[in-house]
Amino acid sequence: MQDVLLWTALGAITGLGLLLLGVLKWVAGIARQLTLNETAAQRADAVAGAALAKCELICTDFHNHRVETGAKIAEIGAKADGAAQAIVLAENRLAKAMDDFGSRLEKVVERLDRVLERREFGEQH
Repeated sequence: MQDVLLWTALGAITGLGLLLLGVLKWVAGIARQLTLNETAAQRADAVAGAALAKCELICTDFHNHRVETGAKIAEIGAKADGAAQAIVLAENRLAKAMDDFGSRLEKVVERLDRVLERREFGEQH
């Protein structure tokens, strides 16, 4: 009977040892997985940081481009306003010249009428 108790005790100790070994293996697996996850998280963080830096650079470039484009548009607008003003001034000068030409032409027509009237009057007498 002592042999049976001895073998039962040895079996229980072996089972307990195997159970303890299994628990240790399971804990080691979890620790290894946590280490792998932490490494992957660090890599992901580094990639995200690089992507964020690129996004900030692109945003800065875009902002600078918007400012430059706005300045160019304002410059073109100012030139267009200047050109429009020059066109208005030229139109005003042309209108004045045409009015002056009309007045002069009326005077020439009046003179021609007087000359023709004198000629007709001179031929009749």
